[in-house]
Amino acid sequence: MSERGYAATSIQEVADRVGVLKGSLYHYFSSKEELLARILELSNVASLQIRAEAESHGATPFTELTTWIRLSARWYMDNVELANIYFAEWRFLTGDRLALTEARAREYVRHIRNLVDKSKESGELTTSIDSRILTKYIIESLNGVRSWPGTGSFQKIPKQEIEDSFVALTVAALHAK
Repeated sequence: MSERGYAATSIQEVADRVGVLKGSLYHYFSSKEELLARILELSNVASLQIRAEAESHGATPFTELTTWIRLSARWYMDNVELANIYFAEWRFLTGDRLALTEARAREYVRHIRNLVDKSKESGELTTSIDSRILTKYIIESLNGVRSWPGTGSFQKIPKQEIEDSFVALTVAALHAK
């Protein structure tokens, strides 16, 4: 699904790729949509773990935000296929699965905006840019970092250096102290 997309990938192709019979997949997943939902759940679980890790240090709101950005960037670069599937294919969900995914996405955005607001209130973020715009900037920039290590001259830059640079660029863009 990461390579060809949800619509262009058949259950038979998935079965062939993982080395099982098509019927065996249907033992675990009632449909291709359920398989997609379970793949997306892996990304959601990782997102919640990253959030918990960033919160666990009891740091200031901005430190929590930058920790979240760092951990998220690392996860995106280490899990390109999962991230690609999440961002490109969630729209194929229907009904309750779609509603749950959309609710989780809203909570994700709400959490980041809350950290931005608290960082502004504490004086760690000194910009007058609207928090909604800052939140969108952070999320959209982060979503793009997943492709950096595998493209062109970036292939020779260690992931740690990309991660550190991404955090530094984001902090600078946010006008943080």
